[in-house]
Amino acid sequence: ALIHHLTGYLQKKPDNAIAFHNRGLAYLELGMEEGLADMDRSIAIDNSKPQPHRVLAMFWETNNDLKLALQHYGKALAMDNKDFSLYKSRSGIYEKMGEYDMAIEDISRAILLNPSFKNFFVHRSELYRIIGEVAKAIKDEETAERLEYTT
Repeated sequence: ALIHHLTGYLQKKPDNAIAFHNRGLAYLELGMEEGLADMDRSIAIDNSKPQPHRVLAMFWETNNDLKLALQHYGKALAMDNKDFSLYKSRSGIYEKMGEYDMAIEDISRAILLNPSFKNFFVHRSELYRIIGEVAKAIKDEETAERLEYTT
């Protein structure tokens, strides 16, 4: 019903980036790749908002195209470099790719932007352990112990 409603709306207002974004999101949530074209159209109409890039990054990560996911997280961060969750998500992509230094760099940026999230310190401590930086891992684990659990 939502897709049908948005399709009707887009017939009347074919340059509405938000409507294309919302219809694309609805398609993708149903597992329909038509959502990719709508996200691209949303970006073509208004390339000033990070949200369509975030959605595409998540789609490509789910579909194991980590390079495309990285590209879209990079584009989203170019538009909003204060969004700690984008850094956290991109850190996870770098980790999957075995690029641990880049993963640490991004999770560290997330920590700078929001130092109260316990799981950011836990994640970084795990990354430090992978690369053999045990002292840094222990320090992050100690910091995490002092923080309330948040997601």
